[in-house]
Amino acid sequence: LILSQTDDQKNRMLESLIQIALKNNPKLEAAVFHSLSQEKTIPQAGALPDPQLTFGLMNLPINSFSFSQEPMTGKVVGLMQMFPFPGKLSLATDMAEYEAASVKYQQEEIRNQIIQMVKNLYYDLYAVDRALEIIEKNKELLKHLIQVTETKYATGSGLQQDVLRAQVEMTKLEDDRIMWTQKRSAVTAQINSYLNRPIKTPVEKTPVEMYLTQFSNEDFDTANIEAERPLLKAWREKIQKAEAASKLAHRELWPNFTLGATYSHRNDLSDGRNMPDFFSATVSIN
Repeated sequence: LILSQTDDQKNRMLESLIQIALKNNPKLEAAVFHSLSQEKTIPQAGALPDPQLTFGLMNLPINSFSFSQEPMTGKVVGLMQMFPFPGKLSLATDMAEYEAASVKYQQEEIRNQIIQMVKNLYYDLYAVDRALEIIEKNKELLKHLIQVTETKYATGSGLQQDVLRAQVEMTKLEDDRIMWTQKRSAVTAQINSYLNRPIKTPVEKTPVEMYLTQFSNEDFDTANIEAERPLLKAWREKIQKAEAASKLAHRELWPNFTLGATYSHRNDLSDGRNMPDFFSATVSIN
C-alpha cells in the first residue's frame, strides 16, 4: 500500500509537514544555494583570461632624464590578450554546464529524499497513534472487566485469581502504553529534526483516516524511473563532464596565442627635429 498523489492531497497534516520541511530543512537550503552558485560559474568558465595593460618608459637617458634629448626615448602604453586555442573555452563552458546541471539534479534528489523521509515518519507516527488508541480502548474494556470480576468475587460467585489475572493484564497494558508513548516521542523528534525546529515541539495526533491506494508491479515503469530519477540524471551529467574534461585535456596539447599592441609617444627633440610616434604589434604562442 502506497500513498498516492491524489490521496496525498487529501491528507492535510502530511502535506503541511512536507511543506514545512521543504521550507526549513537546512540541507535542502544548502543544496539550493550550491546550485545557484554553480550556475554563476558558467559564464566565467567560457570567459577569456584578463587582458594586461602596461605603461612604461623607453630609453630614458639617466644623465638628464629628458624626453627630448634622445630620438629613441618615449612613453609606452601596451595591451596584451591571451586567446586559448579554439575549442578550449567551449569545452570549459560545457564542463561548467554539466556540473551545474548535476548539482541541480542533486538538489532535486535531496528534496525527494526529504519528502520520502517525512512521509515514512508520518506513517510511523500514524501507526503509533493507532496503537495508543487501541491500548486506551483495551484499558477501558479491562477496567469494566475488573469491576465485574471484583463484584463477582465480593459476592462469592467469582474467583480471586480472575481478579488478579485482570489486574496483571492492566499492568501489561500500562507498560505497553509507556513503550508506545516513548516511541511516539522518538518519532516526533525525528520529524522535528527534518522540519528544523526544536526536538520537543509537539506534533498533533494523526487523523484516523488514511487514504491508501494499492499498486501492482505493472503500475511501475522501470525504464521511466531510470530515466527520470534525479540522482541518475546527476550521474549522467557527471559522465558528460568527465568526457568533456578528457577532450579538454587532449586539446591542451595545442598552444595558446597572445596578441599584443604597444603605442610609443616621442617628444620632439631639443635640436628641433620632429619625432613621429611608434606602433608595435606582437603575436606569441606558448
